[in-house]
Amino acid sequence: MKNRSIALRVLLAASLGASLALPGCRKYDQDGSLLHLRTPEARLIGTWNSARVQQLGTDADTNITELLSGNNLRLVADFRRDGGVTISKLESDLVYEGSWEFNEDKTILHLDLMYDRALGPFYRDAAGVEYGDLVASTVADIGTPQEFFFETGSYTDVTATVMGYLSVLTKTSVAFTYEGGSPFFGYAPGDDVTSYMAQFINDFINEGLLDNEENYDAIVALMWSEYGVELTYGTTPPLVTGASDPALPGILFDLYG
Repeated sequence: MKNRSIALRVLLAASLGASLALPGCRKYDQDGSLLHLRTPEARLIGTWNSARVQQLGTDADTNITELLSGNNLRLVADFRRDGGVTISKLESDLVYEGSWEFNEDKTILHLDLMYDRALGPFYRDAAGVEYGDLVASTVADIGTPQEFFFETGSYTDVTATVMGYLSVLTKTSVAFTYEGGSPFFGYAPGDDVTSYMAQFINDFINEGLLDNEENYDAIVALMWSEYGVELTYGTTPPLVTGASDPALPGILFDLYG
């Protein structure tokens, strides 16, 4: 199908079953070919790109407002022989489907369009800023089953803080003890050296010497073979099983206040 450009003066007055009247189709372009000998319906079939779009009338309609909103508005109308039509708004995902029909004397083209995405409700502030997307995302968040935590006796949300603690409390903890061998940061045998081990463990993993940070036996063996440092370790099981563990509030208070 040929791409054609027309200037559209659009009168829109309806809701989701939008009715459009497009005057200006009285004089069909005659480009020197036999196009003008074809019927108006035959001349309409194909893809049309809007050169200008103008809304007539003052009746407010949020569906039409969304269709016609935006800078550098470009609409593409695909008219089909079966009487169907698709109108797309290029700078967004807005697509209307419907049917087309000329009036009796072929001077006005009527479109009945439907849009399958629910429009609104709209949440605009006094400045006209639309917060629909924010409201929708918030509804999605609070509609998803999850754990929320509040300070005792208040509605102060501390969920993010608690989840940070929870990631530690639900893991097995390990403590490394220096037992001797080569000097190790001035520590004496029996001292806890756990705080110094993270960098050594990362280096072992990056060098391909260690498969994961929880292979404690391999970590101790590597510290001896690579540095001559003798270590032992002890593990403590997770303090809580998860966010629903009834012991969690007490443990949070004891450890973190």
